[in-house]
Amino acid sequence: MATGHSPRPLILVTNDDGIDSPGILAAAEAASRLGDVLVVAPVGQQTAMGRSYPKTPNIGVIAEVSPPKDLPNVVGYYSVEGAPAQVVSYAILELAATLPSLCISGVNYGENLGTTLTGSGTLGAAFEADSYEIPSLAVSLQVVDGDTPEGVNWGSCIAVCERFGSALLRRDVPSDVSILNINIPSDISPDTPVRRTIDSRQPFWVFRKPVREHHSVPTRLPVESELVEDTLEADSDIRALILDHSISVTPINRRLAYQGPWDSALFQA
Repeated sequence: MATGHSPRPLILVTNDDGIDSPGILAAAEAASRLGDVLVVAPVGQQTAMGRSYPKTPNIGVIAEVSPPKDLPNVVGYYSVEGAPAQVVSYAILELAATLPSLCISGVNYGENLGTTLTGSGTLGAAFEADSYEIPSLAVSLQVVDGDTPEGVNWGSCIAVCERFGSALLRRDVPSDVSILNINIPSDISPDTPVRRTIDSRQPFWVFRKPVREHHSVPTRLPVESELVEDTLEADSDIRALILDHSISVTPINRRLAYQGPWDSALFQA
């Protein structure tokens, strides 16, 4: 378990790309400017795991990892066998000396937009932290053909994480906002605008029918991005990121139930 007492807030940093992802270093660097850092991430790639809880044979195995030498304010650095949501629970229940004040999930290498949010491991980790009443950032970077992690402007990603992480720590958001889903354009610059968005009702990643010889053959569903501009909402995350090259910030809360008016005989005795 991470030890020590500090007036600085404890910030949990996690992801779905795995402990060796360069994106998690960007998130940890931002967190180190805001508080003490506890990095706990899956052993390997766990993309598109949502908030799942697999029951694999090695589930929950925790290993301490040597943190980067130039990363300050680290109180723990661990890998965990499990999906992102599971990793967050192991971090909170076994590795954190106190309840974290903030969780940063990311920086994911690939955007998380529209109706695919609930399938995202990056969002799954943030939803899990939110279940412990920990405000969270889910931060993703747009990836276009030809991009490589080595060519990413990680410095700008760090600045985005620091800016919005600081806002959550100050509670400079509405009281019922518990997660900010942030998508950063691949061509981010100092002049890139920031837009408050909603999650589009369009899917951004779409499964296609597979081609195979027999149903008994293991087959992944092909997936590709799809953009239907004519019906895309003006304030959507997809439009902001993909068409307008803006930083998309979607406020989310834990109230998944519809709370508006509904005059229906369904609810009458």
